[in-house]
Amino acid sequence: MRTIHRQELGLVTLEFAFLVVLILLPLLCGVIDGNHVISASNGVEHAAREGALAASRGNDPQTAALMTMGGYDLDQNQATVTLVAGAGYPDPGSEVVVRVSYNLSGSTVLPLDVIWPSGISAEAVMRHE
Repeated sequence: MRTIHRQELGLVTLEFAFLVVLILLPLLCGVIDGNHVISASNGVEHAAREGALAASRGNDPQTAALMTMGGYDLDQNQATVTLVAGAGYPDPGSEVVVRVSYNLSGSTVLPLDVIWPSGISAEAVMRHE
C-alpha cells in the first residue's frame, strides 16, 4: 500500500481548493441563477395572463399584472406592462393583447447578460367579455 507523503497531502488540498473555486462555486451560482430565471419567467407569463384577463373585463391591466408579479417576489419597478391591442371599449369578442417585460440585469449572481438577453417578456391574448 502506498503512503501519502506530507508534500502530496498539501498538493491534494490545493487541488481541492482550486476545484471548489473554479468549478463547484460557479456551478452552484449557475443553479441558483437558473432557478431565479425560471421563476421570473413563470411570474411574467402569469402576470401577462392576469393583465389580459383584467383588460378583457374592462379593468386596468397594469395593476393586475404588477400585483401578480408581487406574488412571485419580483421587483415591480423592473417590470413594464403594455396594452398592445384592445384599448377602450371595443365590441365583445374582440381581442385584448397585453405584453409584460421584466428586466433581469443586476438580479443574478453570474453575468448572464453575456449568455442570453437580460430581459424576459410574455404576451397574452384574451377576448373581451
